[in-house]
Amino acid sequence: MNGDGGGETFIISQKKDWGEIVLGYETCNQYVITELNGAVLYYAAEIKGSFIFRSFLRAKRPFTVDVLDVNNNRVISMSRPFCWWLSTLTVYDDAGEKLGFVKQCCSLLQRKYIILDRASNAVFEITGPLWHQWIFTVKQNKTSVGTIVKKWAGLGSEALTDVDNFALTLSSSLDETEKKLIIGAVFLIDFVHFEK
Repeated sequence: MNGDGGGETFIISQKKDWGEIVLGYETCNQYVITELNGAVLYYAAEIKGSFIFRSFLRAKRPFTVDVLDVNNNRVISMSRPFCWWLSTLTVYDDAGEKLGFVKQCCSLLQRKYIILDRASNAVFEITGPLWHQWIFTVKQNKTSVGTIVKKWAGLGSEALTDVDNFALTLSSSLDETEKKLIIGAVFLIDFVHFEK
């Protein structure tokens, strides 16, 4: 997750599962993470969980997602336990050490998340307006350091599937751990707001 000095943009694309499209049952999510030019950087996959949880809890289900590089080495892992309302995602490094947390916050006027480091200190705030639900701004000390934008996948995909695509743009001022935590936030946002 190295930058080029001027910031970087990741495209996080969920892969279509024809079993889910044709039969209508929820399958494990799979993603590919690329550069803007389409070069593949990482693959991400929801680790096999309970079919019952996926079928009946849907977006509320507990999940674990591993992000792997092109050589099949784990870069980060993230997990969320079952929750009815406000979600918390824990992000781990390649060795399984905790990097931090992403927490969904209660807010009436916007969609809001905070990212905490491993010592539970708040390091980022992510907000998105209720009326323009596909854009989220990442701030550190009230300064914008990134954006998360859900990309329109086309009428067929949006109507028939829960396949989602995101553009994540991050400032070059962020370190590797901070980038990994924000990438984790994209997956939580996908499950909370767009998995239905």
